[in-house]
Amino acid sequence: MTDHDYVVGKAYRRWAISYDWDWVVTLTFPPEREFDRRSRNVKFRVRRILFDWLRIVQTGGHLQVGAFYAICFKYDFPHVQLLMVGRGNKGRVKLSSLDTQKYKNAWPWAAKVERPDSNAAVSKYFASHTLRKQCRYYSIGKYNTKLLKKLRVFPLQRL
Repeated sequence: MTDHDYVVGKAYRRWAISYDWDWVVTLTFPPEREFDRRSRNVKFRVRRILFDWLRIVQTGGHLQVGAFYAICFKYDFPHVQLLMVGRGNKGRVKLSSLDTQKYKNAWPWAAKVERPDSNAAVSKYFASHTLRKQCRYYSIGKYNTKLLKKLRVFPLQRL
């Protein structure tokens, strides 16, 4: 790991630990040609399918969802790592109260949807997964940044 990877990883971890994440999610894609890293517009297709699934979670749970995600390419085919938070109308419903199995089954391929044990461990795993060469290539993004700003638990901390 280079010094640059270490600094970037620490910054992502510092940002991620400032949230009380409700779900940790891993979504996989099939090893088909349309999802090959070298195929045209693969990141666009992956994001479109990912955002469709996030909308299923939002409508099924009657809440808004915010997510920090990494589209990772290992062996040239993608999988997505997400840290998710969600709140319903006036904060009465939380994403953590929803049935994880229902939304795992809503994903068309293999998926893992879990409630995190420790926020610190989750943020460390997420940062190390993308930046410690667990993925050959990756792309990081946020979904619903307005909600993410609203649900930040505390300001960025030094680690």
